[in-house]
Amino acid sequence: MGLLAWLGVAGVPAAAGAQEAAEEPVEDELEARILAQRHENGQVEFAVQFRVAGDSWSESATPARRFLPPGADVGIWFASSLLTITSDSTDSAARAAVVVRVAVQVLVDGRIEFALQQRHDGDTWGERILPARRFFSPDAEVGRWSSSAPVVVTLAASVSGSDLGAVQVSEDVLDFSMIDVHSGETANIRSVVTGETPLLFWLWSPY
Repeated sequence: MGLLAWLGVAGVPAAAGAQEAAEEPVEDELEARILAQRHENGQVEFAVQFRVAGDSWSESATPARRFLPPGADVGIWFASSLLTITSDSTDSAARAAVVVRVAVQVLVDGRIEFALQQRHDGDTWGERILPARRFFSPDAEVGRWSSSAPVVVTLAASVSGSDLGAVQVSEDVLDFSMIDVHSGETANIRSVVTGETPLLFWLWSPY
């Protein structure tokens, strides 16, 4: 089953083997690992890689919100933006997906702890999945990626045919209507923003 990362994320390389169509939602397991690197300004950036067991790791999937600033509060879990990974089967009936986010906290000794969470039906989040190797040193070399031990996530959520190939706008984008200055029509901002590039919102109202 091949994989494709949404949210404007780099695509995950296809895996060998074909997935037969099925009426029931597809369910399969993937391995995931968290990558982290320190920047010169003190921020720590994180990303996620996926693979089917036995395959090579995918390119890094980068959440829109993926930086832990220096001076973050100790003992408070921070969450990244969402990442949606879907099977890249040619048969829309066989498509499945998994939604994850990275959870990060700073420990008293300065180390940073990483975990992964998977979203379930009803938009509820599962327990934090803690990799065996999940700590990032405060003395880590700047610009060098470190990786956690792999954890397992489950592809289970079916994807409708109308959503296939669409960029999924994360919850970071505001949900409200605005005037399209090009057409003069009212449009919801989530129908305009694709999520493919960084975007700065500038809002103004005469009232």
